[in-house]
Amino acid sequence: MLCWMAASFLDLNPSKTELLFIRYRSDDTPNPASTKSSIKLSGSINAVTANAAEITPKAAAKNLGVIFDEKLTLKPNVSKIISDCNLTLVNLRRIGNKLSKAQKIQLVNTLIHSRTDYCNGLLARIDKCDIVRL
Repeated sequence: MLCWMAASFLDLNPSKTELLFIRYRSDDTPNPASTKSSIKLSGSINAVTANAAEITPKAAAKNLGVIFDEKLTLKPNVSKIISDCNLTLVNLRRIGNKLSKAQKIQLVNTLIHSRTDYCNGLLARIDKCDIVRL
């Protein structure tokens, strides 16, 4: 990967690089990011070194604003969407008495719907309980 990036005149930023091992949803083996055990691939891998920086596996990684977990259930992303929308609604409630009904509707459509619509194609195969939470 580093060779390809160098040939394409790109530079890897180790402080922003995240390592995520994706597994089947039915795989119940411990995640190396949440345990101290090593990953059994062709040897044991606890971290990857890139540009003299060590990148360790994580339980979830963010890409283009979407949080992916190791089983691609998108539960952390759904929780983040709910949290962001609730915070926005609380802030709108604070200023709500200064706005007309039309302005409130426009703000909700702009702020809440855009947040729930962003990358909604990824949410097509998530669990029904997560859809209900949204």
